[in-house]
Amino acid sequence: MKVGMSRVLRSMRGAAPHSLSRSAVLCLLITLCFCVDALLSAPSAAARFKAGDDWRHVAQVAGYMSGRSPKRPLVYLLGGSAARECIVSEKSWRAQIVARGGPQTLAFGLGAASQTYDDNIRLLRLLPEAPSIVIIGVNVGRYTGKGAHKLPQVKPRISAYDPHRFRAAHVLSDQWKSAMVTDWLRRRHPVFKARFARNDAKLEELVALCIDRGFHPVLLNLPVNQRVVGRRMDVPRRRYRVACQRICREYGIDWVNWLPSIPLVSADFVDNWHLVEPGRVKWQARLANLTVRLLKQHGMD
Repeated sequence: MKVGMSRVLRSMRGAAPHSLSRSAVLCLLITLCFCVDALLSAPSAAARFKAGDDWRHVAQVAGYMSGRSPKRPLVYLLGGSAARECIVSEKSWRAQIVARGGPQTLAFGLGAASQTYDDNIRLLRLLPEAPSIVIIGVNVGRYTGKGAHKLPQVKPRISAYDPHRFRAAHVLSDQWKSAMVTDWLRRRHPVFKARFARNDAKLEELVALCIDRGFHPVLLNLPVNQRVVGRRMDVPRRRYRVACQRICREYGIDWVNWLPSIPLVSADFVDNWHLVEPGRVKWQARLANLTVRLLKQHGMD
């Protein structure tokens, strides 16, 4: 996991004076030493995943699929980096869909760092008008963004892609994860509140665009480390959940939330939002089941 030291120190300066005891700060310092040691000694994920690879993959898929008429059903998973990290690979996801009774598909994991609903709206306008399932990942981070990213210039072909920046060897301690919750509530919750209304409207616009283009959207609650987060983020999580459920009722689509029933543990997360190897296997199994159900529901099997 690529960690900027200045970012870590800024996070600690923000969290410790307000909410952490001296012993907790000491634990965090010790944890930091172990984490840095692991980053220096473990095989680097950056050797496989390089900064911007996720956005390059999104641009490649958009460029390659634009104007095509694929014979296989299309499935897209949208969202930020939490969506990017929640599948093992596109290849294994497609294989699981077939193994569980679905058809051969072109299933793409199009999650990318800090992806916004504006990004998704622009992306879907580039994709072909063909039978498509659009799984829209939602979480608190999706309501802190603003505007759209500029897609990188790439050749219209899809190259090999490893979506995983984070690995099990880099999992943070629960003390550190708890400090991250404190930091999010202090720094990011005000941003969430300030930008919520606009992003809520953009999500509704995205759903309407899907339906207008003949796609079949569904809203999926993305992973969160409930073992550490507990009830501390209930206010923002409830706010977006209620908003998503309203959109689903009005447009007649599904709100999918298997977080209460999926057996995720803290070790399945590198932090509180990004899954690593054990958690990805659990999550992708549920995602494959959902995909097969949606394909059958919409006569695409």
